[in-house]
Amino acid sequence: MSEKLIDLHTHTTASDGTLTPAELVDRAVEKGLAAIAITDHDTIGGIKAAKQRIREISAPLELIPGIELSSNIPRYPSDIHVLGYGIDEDDADLIHDLKTIVNNRDNQRIIDILKEEGVEITLADVEETAYAGILTRANFGLTIARLGFATDIKDAFRKYVGKGRPAYIPRAEISPHRAVEIILKNKGIPVLAHPFTYKMAEDELETLVSELADRGLKGIECYYSFYGDKEKDHIKTLASRYGLFITGGSDFHGAVKPKIDLGSGPGDLEIPYELLAPLKQ
Repeated sequence: MSEKLIDLHTHTTASDGTLTPAELVDRAVEKGLAAIAITDHDTIGGIKAAKQRIREISAPLELIPGIELSSNIPRYPSDIHVLGYGIDEDDADLIHDLKTIVNNRDNQRIIDILKEEGVEITLADVEETAYAGILTRANFGLTIARLGFATDIKDAFRKYVGKGRPAYIPRAEISPHRAVEIILKNKGIPVLAHPFTYKMAEDELETLVSELADRGLKGIECYYSFYGDKEKDHIKTLASRYGLFITGGSDFHGAVKPKIDLGSGPGDLEIPYELLAPLKQ
């Protein structure tokens, strides 16, 4: 085991996690991690609260301000996520870009469809679960379960808000090339998240990595929950071929993904502190 371990892929209640930023910091301290990155979906709303908590408890914990931008290319079957590290959460251009991205889903239409399905919730009910005012499908799922229309968030997705279900309303997503551009404009470091979750053939994945590297992609996530040696070796080969560094994270969401804990996941996931070096450079 490495002496110092980290987790560079975590989520809080600012997006679709179930721990507040302060609770995530406390969990990281309990686990003895040396550093974490908060990478909420399409929002930077949890970063300042996490920094404040670190100051309050004088924790020996490094915090990397980050984000995970959701994107899509029509020819690929699933969303593509781009992590950004070293984000300036006060940057006005970034705040504007994120508002534009998040406001591309018709949340009231989701409420209307749910009512047609017999799920009597309001937008105000859903907003109660949104730590930083950002509403994701997870917020709808949590609300549906909390008000008794589903047994839990997975059941809510399966019945109502998951892809292909009645209240699934996709938003107009950006391309991964645009996601890389937004992060670079903010002087952040763009990294392709969990590349083997996109259900691509190997040549399709390599094409994507090549295209994004040409646009300024700097890294690729290699250490990840559910990845074994085969996946890690393949990612390391791609990283070497296209001049990318590797990162790692659990993709921690709290109760939403109960098999994944902060800094660890199924199998022998450990993310060594040494992976922070290229981010700091």
